[in-house]
Amino acid sequence: MWRLGCLIWEVFNGPLPRAAALRNPGKIPKSLVPHYCELVGANPKVRPNPARFLQNCRAPGGFMNNRFVETNLFLEEIQSR
Repeated sequence: MWRLGCLIWEVFNGPLPRAAALRNPGKIPKSLVPHYCELVGANPKVRPNPARFLQNCRAPGGFMNNRFVETNLFLEEIQSR
């Protein structure tokens, strides 16, 4: 999950120059910052698992709470049936 946090940082800010740069979210959207901070936290035991991360981001007001994500999840379910 730490690596996912690094990927999120690089998507919004460009190449990660050093691990210490993870402390500054930079251009990461405000609705994603709390979840990002959980991913790059120092204690691996408190980092969310993938399911919890997605659930948190899809909560009301969350970064992934939008029609695009909901539509893709719906289409994924149709495909698996």
